[in-house]
Amino acid sequence: MSTVRIVQSFTAIAALLCVTACGSNTGGSSSGDASTVRIGLIASLTGPLAGPATELVNGVHVAVDAWNATEKSKEINLEVCDDGGQPAQAQTCIQSLRGKVDVFIGPIFSSLWASTLETYKTLKLFAIAPAPASEAPADTDIFTTGTPAGVALDRTFSYFKDKGWTNVGFISTNDDASAVAAELAPQVAEKYGLTLTRTSFEGTARTAVPQLNTIKAANPQVVQVWSVGQSAVTVIRGMNETGMSMPIVMNYSNATAATFKIVGDEVPPKLHFIGSPYMVSSDAQAAGGVVAAYDKLYSEKYGPASWNAMAGGDAILVAMSAAANGVRPEDMRRELEKGDPITGLTMTFTFSKDSHAGANDPEQLAIANFADGAWSSLD
Repeated sequence: MSTVRIVQSFTAIAALLCVTACGSNTGGSSSGDASTVRIGLIASLTGPLAGPATELVNGVHVAVDAWNATEKSKEINLEVCDDGGQPAQAQTCIQSLRGKVDVFIGPIFSSLWASTLETYKTLKLFAIAPAPASEAPADTDIFTTGTPAGVALDRTFSYFKDKGWTNVGFISTNDDASAVAAELAPQVAEKYGLTLTRTSFEGTARTAVPQLNTIKAANPQVVQVWSVGQSAVTVIRGMNETGMSMPIVMNYSNATAATFKIVGDEVPPKLHFIGSPYMVSSDAQAAGGVVAAYDKLYSEKYGPASWNAMAGGDAILVAMSAAANGVRPEDMRRELEKGDPITGLTMTFTFSKDSHAGANDPEQLAIANFADGAWSSLD
């Protein structure tokens, strides 16, 4: 097999993303000669999740354009299918792209990903999930770049303990994907000696005030929100309505311009997010190198790159790392299972035969605050 190393370089002027898979060929599969890697992105271009999906989709396009502009040994052919934020439509996307792409990316939200997992497994398709809290069984051709629910909860709950916040409220939507986090939360809370008041609501509900009143009665010092898009905004508005002024902690999926636009003037002063140290432009520039260059390229088209934007780039980086020596599912699976670290935009990903979840290190995650239109690190 080929020895593969991923080299990330940038031109000072164009700041184009260049990820070159190279190495000495010692008898690898002939499928490694393929000059085109066909990638199918399944994302919510329309529907209730279209707002928070926008930045990740834009991030994929930026990474693909940069790759094709700088890396000549393999070209990316990108096909995008709109799942409309609906499980049935996501299934239709899989069937319409099947046989036309080598790598599936998405659906990009956990609830939709959960609805497609069995299909990917049954059809033996190679798929990458950028969604947080996504499952990636190690005996399949499925891999995740999103942070698993348990890892994200470990990072936030350890932060709560460090801050002395031992009384925690936890509110989630009652879909299958959020249920995973809701079930894990008591275990992680016990690990850190936290008292947890947990409740849930319908993602389509216009208010979460009754559930928030239950949490408020327990006098929590902080509230963890496990939701995305409009339902997350519903929680923010509900906390404002009920006079709950304690910090709110959300996952990076909500750290988007679309979310803040919906919230408008109702953004609370203590709105925290779990994510990357490079979630915003100022932090990205401070990081230098790969992150700063990607942020510059993204910003030229769309504005500062959030975690979602960089998560889109990460999915492309992992896909092209997998395809370095062939685009057959077994070849790509073998490539990632070698365990070579893949330096991404949000973190370093490491896969193995026993774990197809690449983002398993809570120490790579950071806590940031958004207030008055500006970001600040809380670490």
